[in-house]
Amino acid sequence: PPFSGGSGECAFARAVVAPHLVPMDKGGVTPLHVRALLEGFSGAYYPYLQTLAIWNVPLGDIGASYVSQYLKTRTCALKSMELNDCGIGPLGCKALGEGLEVNKSLLHLQLDMNMLGDAGASQLGD
Repeated sequence: PPFSGGSGECAFARAVVAPHLVPMDKGGVTPLHVRALLEGFSGAYYPYLQTLAIWNVPLGDIGASYVSQYLKTRTCALKSMELNDCGIGPLGCKALGEGLEVNKSLLHLQLDMNMLGDAGASQLGD
């Protein structure tokens, strides 16, 4: 496997998307940036990519649907995903819930500081 250590252990990786990656005078990080990144990840199998952290990026419900599309791909091997302070609401939770139904690798999903409410939380479990 890629990045294999000499003792048979595979390295793990963490991809972090935060606002400072695109200067604010250029519009900052948008859902379209995240979609392009996820489409790149979808094009090949990256088993060493274990965590995707998207912090303080205004994904909203549309961006959550892009994340859901990635979760549904056969190339997604994520074990952990952090979507903190991304403006995700109940509709985004519904999309994420649909991705979680298909995905078999994700073990941890963190959604701190979003606008889930009871309606959004119930969408994740449906």
